[in-house]
Amino acid sequence: MIRTLLSLPVIFALVACPEPEAPTQSPEPDAEIPIDPLLITTKQGLVLGQEDGDLRVFKGIPYAAAPVGELRFKRPERHPGWQETRDASQFMPPCPQGDRFGVPMDWDEDCLGLNIWAHNDDATRPVMVWIHGGSFTQGSTDLGLYNLEHLARGSNVVAVSFNYRLGALGFLAAESLAAEDPDQVSGNYGIRDQIAALEWVQDNIAAFGGNPDQVTVFGESAGGMSVCTLLAAPAAENLFHRGIIQSGGGCWAYPQLRDESPAVSGIEHWQTIIDALGCDDSEAVSACLRSKPTSAFVNAVGNQENFDVRPVVDGHLVIGQAYDLMARRQVADKALLVGANAHESTFWQAGVEITPDRFRTTLETYFPMQAERLMTMYPATDNIGAWWAHAQFWSDFYFICPMFAFAQATSGGQEPTYAYFFNHTVSQGPLSYMGASHSYELFYLFSVHDQLGEYSFTPSPAGERISRDMQAAWGAFAAGEAPAPPSQWPAYEATTESIGTFASLATSLKKNVDASRCQELRSMGLSR
Repeated sequence: MIRTLLSLPVIFALVACPEPEAPTQSPEPDAEIPIDPLLITTKQGLVLGQEDGDLRVFKGIPYAAAPVGELRFKRPERHPGWQETRDASQFMPPCPQGDRFGVPMDWDEDCLGLNIWAHNDDATRPVMVWIHGGSFTQGSTDLGLYNLEHLARGSNVVAVSFNYRLGALGFLAAESLAAEDPDQVSGNYGIRDQIAALEWVQDNIAAFGGNPDQVTVFGESAGGMSVCTLLAAPAAENLFHRGIIQSGGGCWAYPQLRDESPAVSGIEHWQTIIDALGCDDSEAVSACLRSKPTSAFVNAVGNQENFDVRPVVDGHLVIGQAYDLMARRQVADKALLVGANAHESTFWQAGVEITPDRFRTTLETYFPMQAERLMTMYPATDNIGAWWAHAQFWSDFYFICPMFAFAQATSGGQEPTYAYFFNHTVSQGPLSYMGASHSYELFYLFSVHDQLGEYSFTPSPAGERISRDMQAAWGAFAAGEAPAPPSQWPAYEATTESIGTFASLATSLKKNVDASRCQELRSMGLSR
């Protein structure tokens, strides 16, 4: 059922590595620490960053070898390094993907780079590593939306972001590729990239003023789902210490790499793309896939209507659903901050007319046994009401209820789980009618309201306060404390359901305002 529902065009269009091989050519930078604070020695060589006020910014540092040629559809390998000082003033190109908002992108398979916003002093700070969203098919760190400059300052952290392989190049699974792998698995290359980036952080971040023993991984949408995946990946266990999952669902909807039912098998799922590429000869699939131009993979996924790209549970890198593993305490217990936005699904409804009849038809199609109860829960008497009812139901179904079910499942362990709820509306411009939509919390967490092109806006005083509060809360959490403000934010527990709520009137603690709807969905078997 989940796979079918995820294909709805209006609804959902999201947001154990072995030891890497030794470098073939080890750089030998000067053993002395460079005097220039913008010149940093990494294990691959020297990098030269740029000064931005009280920050030092380093962009486009390779954390792995380019996954091209024979390294396509392989585990990431350690970058061989460089002899000359590397200019770190430009982002690496995005990983291959479709057009961005209708505009072709200058992407490249040689895309595995990371970026660092470090402070211009000698203090050691917690590290926050950002994983971007985009349905595992889109996104890159050069987007203005993901500028971590203000977060580094406001949260008092060293901030890191990175690209990872997307789409077919990042997640295609095939038996012929599995036959080449030491663990006989395939897919999840993008997740292996994420782990390689975290390994690089462990090896090098101290040189940038970051504490490798205080690393928080955080992401939104597919980035939040990535944090879920890393929680279920033993190879990542010692690479980060806390996690923040923003609009990442309930950490349970990953298919199996191999399954008795083809409908839920990752390998069977990708056969459609392999056939579209003309690589259906099982004897030579791997060679055929590596011979194809990069654009063929982008087009093959883009030409399939609502083709779902995501990690798979392969039993080696990803050993299960994070929800189940965390609830049963079968993987390392880590402090978590999880949450969702009030109106997530309006993101996919912009410009779409939804009538009461259309809403009813959707519910009757996908939930015939529960449709009448759902229409009572989410009443729709006119088109405006239907638009919002449609958005609220899918927000609850995909994001709000799953996330707070996950908060409840992970509560009560040795490490705390905190929950938040974002319910602030942009006060002006074309985004103002969307409510607290999917990804909108990033405008405030990253203070990037002026970097959104035609959608840029000037925040209200309440919006400015929310930016400060979110940065303070995320920073406190990364520092090993409870998120604050509000002060004395307690861990989430089933008995109290305390949630830090970022809303226009105030940042405050509230009981889970959506608990009754989520309980009703749970009684119908539509949520955990």
